[in-house]
Amino acid sequence: MIKPTILVVAAMKEEARGYLDTCKKYSDYPPTYPGDYTIAERYDGIKVLVMVCGIGKVTAVANVAKRLAEPRFKAVKSIVSIGTAGGLKFDRPGRSNVFPGDVVIMYETTSHDFDLRELKEPFGFENLGRTFKIGVNAFCCMPKLGIRFDEADRSFTVLNEPIISGDRFVGKKDDALLKVYFKEAYVVDMETSALS
Repeated sequence: MIKPTILVVAAMKEEARGYLDTCKKYSDYPPTYPGDYTIAERYDGIKVLVMVCGIGKVTAVANVAKRLAEPRFKAVKSIVSIGTAGGLKFDRPGRSNVFPGDVVIMYETTSHDFDLRELKEPFGFENLGRTFKIGVNAFCCMPKLGIRFDEADRSFTVLNEPIISGDRFVGKKDDALLKVYFKEAYVVDMETSALS
């Protein structure tokens, strides 16, 4: 029996289901709760483990670490984080903004909610001690949960940009802080920096 070497991780069941719907076949019981998983077969014949990790950095990393310690997951060599993320709209000369349906291949991530400036520690991407540079991690800015790429109302763009993560939603009130310390970031989510 060939054990899957790819683990596809989604924070929410809707995100996992959106991925599973693009597969050739999968279990009758798709993952629903944090820690749940199933084996799916892609159209190219490759089998992958698809898991719901839960929302937030701590929940996500705890559930993924627990599963990676199990025998069925020992063959995993790659983790692909999928799901929804918010695009950051900054004034970027020569760079486009991210739009619903776009795919972001991340090369760097850090946490936007881990601020130690009161302790005279650097904050943002300058804080290399808490910045992760990784090979490949894809995130899709989905127009709605569970959308399939072939249902998108426009073609999507693939971008290679940084992602920032935090255990809270980012809104307009955060724009000033983000523009100063995270001006290179394109996308914000809640799990990527922990999973990296």
